[in-house]
Amino acid sequence: MIIGMYLSLPFVASTLSHYKPKTIEQATIVFSLLAFLLPFISLLFDMEGIRNISIQFCLGFSGGIYGIYIILGWLVKKGQFKKYSSNKFRLLAIVSFLICVLFQYYAYIRGYPFLLWYEFPFILTGSLALFELCSRRKKVRGFKGVQFLSKYSFAVFLIHNLFRISLLPLVIFLPFTEPVKAIILWILLIIFSYAAAAIIYRIPQYGKFILYMR
Repeated sequence: MIIGMYLSLPFVASTLSHYKPKTIEQATIVFSLLAFLLPFISLLFDMEGIRNISIQFCLGFSGGIYGIYIILGWLVKKGQFKKYSSNKFRLLAIVSFLICVLFQYYAYIRGYPFLLWYEFPFILTGSLALFELCSRRKKVRGFKGVQFLSKYSFAVFLIHNLFRISLLPLVIFLPFTEPVKAIILWILLIIFSYAAAAIIYRIPQYGKFILYMR
């Protein structure tokens, strides 16, 4: 998926430049409903025991749900959502988070093997709301720290799974509950991934062309 996004982004950027942001916004809303809402309806049917009903729309040719996230981010940077108040986005972020938590709990008590992933519609709405709210901030507390995190964030995304594979067998045997183990793994991943990204960045050309750091 990452390779596909790398290869397609220049063409997508060129295409977007020929359309008005409003046109892209309308098309993105339609594709988002098809890509997120229809599979969610199928999930609800399956959880209630209504099997063999699959409602979905294939967007693989366009980057799928990941492409929609990128387009929405582009629309945020173009200011397409400035017409909505910050309070509305705060409410959207809170409601989206609560629905994600409650839905996982509901699936757990039903004994349904539910995996919260990027195609869950309320992950999309929550992340969109948070990204829009962050883009409106004029000043950022602890800017240097945030700047450091953002500089290496994409590189960390690319390499963190290598450390996850190595650390997971060690963490799962720790004498703690599963949530505590998850937190420990998260902290270790941040430390090792950021350290590795910072080191690679200092190797001439590697950080810029392999990890796409700027």
